[in-house]
Amino acid sequence: MGGKFGEMWTWLNYTFQSFNFRARQGARPFYDLVASIAAEEFGYVELVSATASCSASRQTPFASYPARTRGALRGSSRPRRR
Repeated sequence: MGGKFGEMWTWLNYTFQSFNFRARQGARPFYDLVASIAAEEFGYVELVSATASCSASRQTPFASYPARTRGALRGSSRPRRR
């Protein structure tokens, strides 16, 4: 995903660094930074893979959600009445 230095490579690189971080308590801010970057990159990988999956299957991203949820996710401006 994204070539040699794309999301997948970056995610795995930062994940590996966070797993092998020594003296976590002594350098807590740096460990937190590396772990946060790894989590953010994982989100990018998940987003790109979901987009590719929807594109390949020709579905809308919210097709599997119930109708009420789809409207809320798309920002429906119509008020709902019960």
